[in-house]
Amino acid sequence: MVLIRLIDGLNEIVGRIVAFVAVIFAGMIIYDVALRYGFNSPTLWAFDLTKQLYGFYFVLLGGYALRHQSHVRVDLVTETLRPGVRRGVEILGYLIFFFPFAWSSQRGAGTSRCALSRRTKPLTARFSFRSIR
Repeated sequence: MVLIRLIDGLNEIVGRIVAFVAVIFAGMIIYDVALRYGFNSPTLWAFDLTKQLYGFYFVLLGGYALRHQSHVRVDLVTETLRPGVRRGVEILGYLIFFFPFAWSSQRGAGTSRCALSRRTKPLTARFSFRSIR
């Protein structure tokens, strides 16, 4: 139980800190939209950087969302189940959805690392960020 409380505390701290990234994230998007549509001068970096920041935001706030039961899920079926059965359905959902997603993401990062080692030109930020473990 000490380990679970430690992980929950860490998720709480990380969640509160990373929540401020949303303000920076929104500011970057507003800046890019203003330049693109207001001045017809889009930035070259904003699209890729906002995608990377969204991935960062999504991954780091996942534990915080799970801790506060605020992640998206369909409760139509599970809210009528007993707590033990509901827990089993949630575990089965993680096995079916989360772990295959994590595995395929790791394979994509491996592909990016292979591309990284074969290229002679400077890489775009997308390949560099994706291949970081």
